Amino acid sequence: MISVWLLVVISIAYISLLFAIAWAGDRHPGLYRNRLARQHVYALSLAVYFTSWTFYGAVGRATQEGLAFLPIYLGPLLVFLFGTPLLRRIIYISKRSNSTSIADFIASRYGKSQSLAALIAVFALIGSVPYIALQLKAISLGFSVLSENGARETVNQAAWSDSAWYITLVLAVFTVLFGTRHLESTEHHRGMIQAVAFESVIKLVAFVAVGLFVGFGLYGGFGDLLANVRQADLVGQLTWEGVEAPAFITQTIVAMLAILCLPRQFHVMVVENADYRDFNTARWAMPAYLLIASAFVLPIAAAGLLHSDTANVNPDMLILSLPILEEQTWLAILAFLGGGSAAAAMVIVCSVAIATMVSNEIVMPGLLKFFRPRMNRRSDLSRLLLSIRRVTIFLVLMTAYGFYRLAGADYSLTAFGLLSFAAAAQFGPSLIGGIIWRRGNYNGAIWGLALGFATWCYTLLIPALASTGWVGDTLIDQGLWGLGWTRPTALLGLELDMISHGIVWSLGLNTLVYVLLSMTTRQRVREKIQIASFFHEPHPRAETSQQQVWQGEVLTADLQALAERFMGEERAEALFTNYERRNAMRLSPQRPASSHLMRYIE
Repeated sequence: MISVWLLVVISIAYISLLFAIAWAGDRHPGLYRNRLARQHVYALSLAVYFTSWTFYGAVGRATQEGLAFLPIYLGPLLVFLFGTPLLRRIIYISKRSNSTSIADFIASRYGKSQSLAALIAVFALIGSVPYIALQLKAISLGFSVLSENGARETVNQAAWSDSAWYITLVLAVFTVLFGTRHLESTEHHRGMIQAVAFESVIKLVAFVAVGLFVGFGLYGGFGDLLANVRQADLVGQLTWEGVEAPAFITQTIVAMLAILCLPRQFHVMVVENADYRDFNTARWAMPAYLLIASAFVLPIAAAGLLHSDTANVNPDMLILSLPILEEQTWLAILAFLGGGSAAAAMVIVCSVAIATMVSNEIVMPGLLKFFRPRMNRRSDLSRLLLSIRRVTIFLVLMTAYGFYRLAGADYSLTAFGLLSFAAAAQFGPSLIGGIIWRRGNYNGAIWGLALGFATWCYTLLIPALASTGWVGDTLIDQGLWGLGWTRPTALLGLELDMISHGIVWSLGLNTLVYVLLSMTTRQRVREKIQIASFFHEPHPRAETSQQQVWQGEVLTADLQALAERFMGEERAEALFTNYERRNAMRLSPQRPASSHLMRYIE
């Protein structure tokens, strides 16, 4: 075991290093002017997908279900190998329309619907809380396993005795400092992304180091390890014996959608993309990252099953326990930092993405609608907007910590992860349908999403809460009003494992409603305008006449005054100066603003 205070000092030193990297990235953005360096930082930042679930949970699951761990790696691998044109198109459209989040992007496709954007923001917030709680649980478990507390569960301790509480506060401070420095959501958080890229390197190095230690430290190579696995008759347990086809297929589909639809993944891959050509590096770097990491999952799991002292070890913590049992303290610390990096990167980026959505799509529209007179009296709303985002970050992290405290002891890392993946997958039909299908419309998107998410709550969230004691077992055992066919885990008598059952019903109904309503209802004029933009078609005449009216009424000075109100005078001036430089022109304050300038300011 390692001294608690030594572990605290190491953690503080590592966090300080992350602060230094982020601060340097913000203060000295020269790295982003080097195209090669920028491309590799961007590619590495996409590995924010590789969270504590994939770092710790994949090994734990492999010990119990063999190759059933593969879907979380296989899904994104298939998307990057075969869905590159779709990814490129999403990035290109987003850059052209300056999308600030997945909610903004989807709502923009369906006529810039504020109600659809708000709905997506709410669903993203609800779906992300269990996943953030997963990261806090992993950090707490890792600290407990390495420290003199051993593997003792920390959920029942007081908050001030729980390492996850202090980690939550530190992550909140870091996210506020480097994720909300400036107001424009489309401005790249260079420092934050550089820190995330650095963490991607650390977690891969740590994972590979433990894998190599298992192969060449505990055994005479991976061939020797395989021979021992065969001798112990564990080949079946570590391969296909624990794999159920429905679960494998549904989880692969959900993982494919997650790489597109998770708020943090969309934020890093799309919003933080500085140049859509940078994706050319990421398209091969991300699959390589996934392949390298997944290659060591089974060897570590096999070593854990073969080791005589791991019988009472939490399977999710094998990657830490094996070095400790072999008295390899330096390797255990490296693995702890790798797992911490996997968790922290996810929490930071997810918090920024959620705060942006909540601020832009829920809070500010609500304030401007219900408190318009008071808002009109404020000449500068920039401080208010930044405060909203910062408060949102703290509230999201505190909510996730509360969920972890209440459910953490009863739920595994894999269960937490799959719950959130299935929630994020609900954005898939409206996102992908909006990109590849011209007939997809607002009615199909909002009703499909609403029904899909309601079904997710009924078939996945409620059973999860029931397993922790939050909800009684009556509904799970007997269904609504005692009707057996309404049971959340066996709707209409469909008997599958809980996760597959929930995915089939929620995603199936979502897709079905989206397609049927899109085929049977008409698109609005506003939607047709946006579809023309998304599919590179000539704009409908309605937009041309509307733009001409706007161009005659809206002056450049009006736009500048509006920008100053929401972003502050200094940021607004920099915004217009940047526009003039990029377009090699001088703006006249008293001349009508062009539609291009209006879209830029919007």
